Amino acid sequence: MVDADSRANKHFKTEKLIKAGLDLTKQVSYVGESEGYNELEELFSDLQWAAAANAHWPRPKGRPWSADDFTEHRGGKFSDRILYMIKQQAEESSPNGKADMLYALVSMLTTPEEVPQQLRDIFTEVQALAC
Repeated sequence: MVDADSRANKHFKTEKLIKAGLDLTKQVSYVGESEGYNELEELFSDLQWAAAANAHWPRPKGRPWSADDFTEHRGGKFSDRILYMIKQQAEESSPNGKADMLYALVSMLTTPEEVPQQLRDIFTEVQALAC
């Protein structure tokens, strides 16, 4: 499972994956690509991001995050843009990086329906391989 924009990364170029013996149709999933996204972080809704930000990185002075705060950063490198926004506005409580930010978001998930469909599909495929 690799972010769609990682196709340009030297470690995930098609030729390198094939050389490593991977079957690109069965063993490689470019997360987000089928939905027009570049990154895993984009699969989650702006409402989910706002809820995570309000729970983990509240803004000072009681101004809550809204979905619109995240919507405006769609397109381009979404994860970099929202991390920068949170760090600028949440100050002391901001995440330590993208991994920390994503971990906080997924820790808020409580039902299968909250997990993006593409991830549920990938997890189902991995589970089938494990059985």
